[in-house]
Amino acid sequence: MVGEFPELQGVMGRYYAEGDGEPAEISAAIEEHYWPRFAGDRLPQGKVGIAVSIADKVDTIAGYLLYRPETIRRKDPFALRRLALGILRIILEQFA
Repeated sequence: MVGEFPELQGVMGRYYAEGDGEPAEISAAIEEHYWPRFAGDRLPQGKVGIAVSIADKVDTIAGYLLYRPETIRRKDPFALRRLALGILRIILEQFA
């Protein structure tokens, strides 16, 4: 599903989790952990969504820096800058 419709990333996960009987907080966190996707996008609201969103972004950045350090010298082909800005926005706007 997400391979053909990338804009549904997280949305379909939420529907699948709800269909499996997961708690509402977990289902929401599955969708929210992809937020923000771009500058000005909405931020995760739930505590679990915020925690998972930050953890996922930090993990992705750390993975690329540790295993693909040559990506630092390029023009951000893996959107590492966008991920870092997302982390900062979440922290500044949700905890300020």
